[in-house]
Amino acid sequence: TKANQNIKYDLLALHASGFAVFGVDGDPMLAHYLLHSGERSHSLDDMARSLLNHTMIPITDLIGKGKKQITMDRVRVANAAKYACEDADAALQLAALYEPRLDERGF
Repeated sequence: TKANQNIKYDLLALHASGFAVFGVDGDPMLAHYLLHSGERSHSLDDMARSLLNHTMIPITDLIGKGKKQITMDRVRVANAAKYACEDADAALQLAALYEPRLDERGF
């Protein structure tokens, strides 16, 4: 199965590139919204901080900001890989926490 933060975006991008994806089983952003719709943020960073006690690597650490900001294709591969793996791991851990809660609530 597959889980990812805002997986709809990834599915649309993959579909546009000719990839069919099956077995989607979790999206922490959607789950958090369903369980906590009144909260202002459903971001991966906020959920990782509050539920996993982990501070995510800020994107600005990779690409900078303002006039000196670069695009992701100019980021060192090792740094981009660490950032991407951290996102995937946090999304997977959060999906494992939220999916049973959704089942309990009948979603």
